Amino acid sequence: MKTICEDSLLYFPSNSEIEDLHSTYIANCVFNSFLSYNAIALNIVTIHAIRNTASMPKTIKTLLLSLAVSDVGIGALVLPFYISLLVGWLQHNSSCSNNEVFHIILYLFSVASFSGVVAVSVDRFLAIHLHLRYQELVTHKRVVALVISIKTSCSVKLINHSCGFSYESGYWQYLRRFDFKSTVLLSVFMNNC
Repeated sequence: MKTICEDSLLYFPSNSEIEDLHSTYIANCVFNSFLSYNAIALNIVTIHAIRNTASMPKTIKTLLLSLAVSDVGIGALVLPFYISLLVGWLQHNSSCSNNEVFHIILYLFSVASFSGVVAVSVDRFLAIHLHLRYQELVTHKRVVALVISIKTSCSVKLINHSCGFSYESGYWQYLRRFDFKSTVLLSVFMNNC
């Protein structure tokens, strides 16, 4: 059973690759620093704008706020850890603990962000497709339940992953299938209830 650290060693660059790509890593650090700042600042502005918009329906407001919060987490945590990983590679002292923390935080916020984008897309599709039945079927309570289930499923899978379950195990494959099926079933549930 492989741990996160053993899995990530496959993707660590060798010393010769680090020397060849030294300037690329530096440029990548600078670029990600700007991306981090922009992700934080612009998503905080987005959160403020969404909260102060009275004409926006509560359902889409909840989904967009959840997405913006996930993106702030990416800018505030994921990108700085990635920069520290690159700096560690440049200094030839990359530690496994930094890599583990990076993968855990990356997984938590990226899956939540991608799921938020899917939820907003499904919501807009339902608004167009259902037209007059949309407000009766997609309620604020159901959207809040969806957002909570997305965050909870990300956290549960993260806890299972950090406890040492390997990617190759049947359990981990079950969780991947369960995540996709639960997202689809929750969307169907929101339509039919």
